[in-house]
Amino acid sequence: MQKLFNIDYGTYDAETMFDYAVLDLDAWLWQTFGNYDSLTKQLTTNDKELREMGIQPETSLITLQDKLVYFLDLSALEQRSKTHLYQAFSEGGYYGYDERPFAKYLKNKDYPLSFFADEKTNFDPTFRQGQQQWAATDMEHFMLIIGDTDPWGICCPIPFPKDKDNLKLVLKNSSHSTKLKDFDSATREAALQKLKSWLKSE
Repeated sequence: MQKLFNIDYGTYDAETMFDYAVLDLDAWLWQTFGNYDSLTKQLTTNDKELREMGIQPETSLITLQDKLVYFLDLSALEQRSKTHLYQAFSEGGYYGYDERPFAKYLKNKDYPLSFFADEKTNFDPTFRQGQQQWAATDMEHFMLIIGDTDPWGICCPIPFPKDKDNLKLVLKNSSHSTKLKDFDSATREAALQKLKSWLKSE
């Protein structure tokens, strides 16, 4: 894997990075694709698309393992991901791994995702607590669009503030990539009318 991409893994070796890819597979599967067929289809990304994303592969992605490592590791190593991960591990919160079921197969004891933030982080819950309080009591004119297989759905404010005007749209058998265009025409039209009413009231 180290020869496949022109990427500096720092102190982390190829075996450790592959372990990260395996541990993160479930999160990627359910967050982004929702089913294995969609995942394997996405992993057919070619060299041209990789270069457009700023990654310069030194050879073609031959095996499913090569492609899997790109999506589960290298995308997190992109510069655009580091700022997001730094904020997540500093104040927003993020998921982690339960390494215990796989302990005998892993090279290391612990696999902290904060590694991908590229900086040492110290979590301060103040922002997150304030955000949760606001979402439960004061949030208004928000439209939440989500797929029912998206694991991030557990973070959704449930229920919305009773005296505030918000709209939650959940698409069955869909993932984190769900968009308004994916819903039926009646739902899309109702959502657009809701947005128009909010814009008039601002």
